[in-house]
Amino acid sequence: MLVGVAGRGRNQEEGKCAVEILPGTVIHIHANTKHWHGAAKDSWFAHLAFEVPGENTSTEWLKSVSDNEYSKLSK
Repeated sequence: MLVGVAGRGRNQEEGKCAVEILPGTVIHIHANTKHWHGAAKDSWFAHLAFEVPGENTSTEWLKSVSDNEYSKLSK
């Protein structure tokens, strides 16, 4: 779960369009869902991240999103 605290961010699940994260926005990310999140191109971003315990779940950090990939962000 991500909670927007300040600034403006984006979250995108693999194969879906990116969604905006503003202060107070809560994003629920289901277990084993490949996604990325970070600041919007023209903003800074602060968030809280919560991991809820469950069975057969884990956090796997993948490669960073490249500048080229980020510039093609689906809106």
